[in-house]
Amino acid sequence: MLIFLRHAGLLAAGIAAGLAFVFSAEPYGVPGLIFAAPALWAHAFGDDRAPITPWRAFLLGGLSGLTMQLLAFAWIPGLLERFAGFPAVAAWAVAALLYVAQALPYALALGVAAWLRLRGAPLLVALPVSLVAIAARLPTLFPWRPADVLTSSALPYAQLAEIGGAPLVDLAFAFLGVAFVESFRTSKRAPRVVFALALALPTLYGAARIEAIERAREERPLLRVGVVQPNVSIEDKHDRTRFHDNLKKLHAASAPLVAEGAELVVWPESAYPFRVPRGRGEDYEGGLAIRPPGISVPIVTGLVTQVDRCMRWNSVVAGEPSGRIAGVADKIVLLPFGEFAPLHAHYPAWLLELAPCAGFVPGEHEPLLEAAGAPLGILNCYEDLLPVRSRALARAGAALLVNLTNDAWFGDTAEPHLHHMVSRLRAIEARRDLLRAVNTGVSAHVSSTGRDLVRTETFVEASFVAEARLADELTVYARLGDVLTPMLLAWLFSALLRGARSLRSR
Repeated sequence: MLIFLRHAGLLAAGIAAGLAFVFSAEPYGVPGLIFAAPALWAHAFGDDRAPITPWRAFLLGGLSGLTMQLLAFAWIPGLLERFAGFPAVAAWAVAALLYVAQALPYALALGVAAWLRLRGAPLLVALPVSLVAIAARLPTLFPWRPADVLTSSALPYAQLAEIGGAPLVDLAFAFLGVAFVESFRTSKRAPRVVFALALALPTLYGAARIEAIERAREERPLLRVGVVQPNVSIEDKHDRTRFHDNLKKLHAASAPLVAEGAELVVWPESAYPFRVPRGRGEDYEGGLAIRPPGISVPIVTGLVTQVDRCMRWNSVVAGEPSGRIAGVADKIVLLPFGEFAPLHAHYPAWLLELAPCAGFVPGEHEPLLEAAGAPLGILNCYEDLLPVRSRALARAGAALLVNLTNDAWFGDTAEPHLHHMVSRLRAIEARRDLLRAVNTGVSAHVSSTGRDLVRTETFVEASFVAEARLADELTVYARLGDVLTPMLLAWLFSALLRGARSLRSR
């Protein structure tokens, strides 16, 4: 009890910072709440007369990270029980390992910041740089960061992503919170100046850019795209006796969209239920057709293409009115354990007998599809979480980003909302409209400002026609990529080296 009381302030700050992240994010989206997180961390670090130790800072970051994981990803144990057949104890054990792994970057970032501060680095620099270079940089299975959350709770602030991607947004966000606290601790002018700049510049820039981009969108070429959300459960999706009914549902939902003026219809990831031989150039006839008679526009759908049992791709194709299957866009970044087995080539013989196939084969070319006269940049499911993918597609000539997803696995949880939240930053980074066709939702039309123009509810059948605008300009971020993080890492390593030398010289 005494230990708990001695660390009560640390516990409260760590948990509160994690809660600020969670309740600023989808599905809650409390405006501005996330800005409290770096301020809480900076306050818990103490002033220069009584600074926090690196170990306590490590615990502080770990508490915040665990709070985020436990609340935002509370659905993971249930997912493992339902689809992997894990008993409850094993499911929670695996989930706990994932929670700890995904909390570790925040623990490391705060621990390093505290260590650097003890070696002479100002908190106003050490903490923001560590947060961006470590907490937001280390890879996680389900990546999300402050810039993603800001698309829900402070959209103007997120507009910096067109210049420097998420790292620039995250850095300004961290400077704002830390400078706010430091401005009350010192009579020095620097924290107040940094606070004013970190508040005013991103906000004013973002507001001006949103207004300018929304005006410019009206002058851009228009493509009316129908989006279908069929709401097929995982059980029905994999029940072979339901395949024809599932396809009929997609056909029935598509026809009214064409009547409303859709020039193109998009179905979700793997929506077409039958596997298609690799290289097939013609659509099927009759009840197996992707585009049935009566629908006079292309249909873009996710499906599985294959050569044999072990050579399979998670693909997207366009069924043209001519009856031709136009192009194949394969998923490049596959989800570990879900879509491929890591280290499969090194399995022992007995394990290869049980699992002879490694999973899907990754795509080798940029997944661009030409449909309805427009180059579509395909982001297959998880890929819309990855800025490297949307940036590559914009550079390859995509005029519109199209995401096809099946999130039915996760049930009626926060995951579909978090997935949509993170995807919105891709629209800002590339300044492309983003269309999301998601089996059970959230399906949406996201403006190139990151604003939801159309958004569906989850676990309902839905469809809509989006008036998407096509673009061909490249943002600074699309041209240059992430140049900020390497600079921050260089500063961090040099500061760590200086700190290590000072220890040896004592």
